[in-house]
Amino acid sequence: MNVIIIDEESRYNGIGTYIRELISIFTSLNAQISWVCYDDTVRRFTIGDKGGVRKYIFPAYVRANYPKLVDKILSLYLEDSEENLFMLNYCPCSELLSRLKGRFPRSRFTYTIHDMMWTYQLLGDTGRFRELLPRIQSDDPTPEIVALRKGFQEEMAIFNMVDKVIVLAQETYDLLLDAYHLLPEKLFFVPNGLADNAVQTSAAEKRRIKWEKYIGEDEKILLIAGRVHYIKGIYPLLKSFREVLRTEPDCRLVVAGPMADARRTLECARDIAAKVIFTGQLSKEELQTWYKIADIGLLVSYVEQCSYSGIEMMMNGLPVVASDGFCVKEMFRDGINAKVAEIGSRTDDSAFCRDLCAAQLALLQSAELRRKLGAKGRQRYEQEYTIEEMRRGYGKL
Repeated sequence: MNVIIIDEESRYNGIGTYIRELISIFTSLNAQISWVCYDDTVRRFTIGDKGGVRKYIFPAYVRANYPKLVDKILSLYLEDSEENLFMLNYCPCSELLSRLKGRFPRSRFTYTIHDMMWTYQLLGDTGRFRELLPRIQSDDPTPEIVALRKGFQEEMAIFNMVDKVIVLAQETYDLLLDAYHLLPEKLFFVPNGLADNAVQTSAAEKRRIKWEKYIGEDEKILLIAGRVHYIKGIYPLLKSFREVLRTEPDCRLVVAGPMADARRTLECARDIAAKVIFTGQLSKEELQTWYKIADIGLLVSYVEQCSYSGIEMMMNGLPVVASDGFCVKEMFRDGINAKVAEIGSRTDDSAFCRDLCAAQLALLQSAELRRKLGAKGRQRYEQEYTIEEMRRGYGKL
């Protein structure tokens, strides 16, 4: 089998992690693997071979013409065959998909849902989406509806062209059946998985790492990892942490990841800046160091699909404060492996902030609760989110 993985940017976020795990899985299944993307570190089209993977890298300045270039270039190096499996990992991609299908009519195609276009506009509110769907499918000229319609039509075009839609979360699977009216045989459900790289860290090692990072020995560390973006709940989190500090001042919030809107984020944290660390983009090894000393993990997004940050937190045995966002509540259940804060209104985050504050305080003030939820999270990782479970899923594909 020839697996051709197509993405936009060469990424270091969750989608990048997904692709790297996918490559390891298909390598173990003896597939020939190609990876197509663009990268702002290269100035001309480049082909490289590393670890048995052929990588086709486009310079980032071709971004606007990317769909018009990929099919032409690949046709110079790949033959059309029923053994080809094209796997697309970004949206919108209907133009590229149409061109690829025209050049490779015998090949098979999948599309993986890493996000959905309506979720940013509606902050993952599935109830609101279902309520608006009749208007989205009509000719309603309201600007909000026009924007939603454009995304919905793009997604439907993609779904209709591919052989399989790969779904990472059950809640998304159910939405595709009853709102998008896709047939079950079109869908392929397999959650993400990660190889187990959790490390047991001694008390002495934790003290050493904290000392190197100028963090007090008794300070509790709350860690949120990933892209720092409004959809990840960063602003309600910062507001809630301000209130947490009034009761539990001996703690620190670590925000590990690149900032989408640095000015607004830093402004929101201005008065608590001494208690918040913004690390920027981290390597896998640097992030693992923070996991070694973290006391609480945070996944407070309005929407995820199957969060690698969440899997890493469970893998490392961290108790988690989670939201009840779209697909987040599927991974984290209140009193089982997390303290869950309800989002409530998408137009007024005051109740969400109060719930987030209460959840953080509950964990900060109870070592037993932290131990219990962390152990349950580790157990859930071992049962559902290992790389072996993911490999079994893609073996069926």
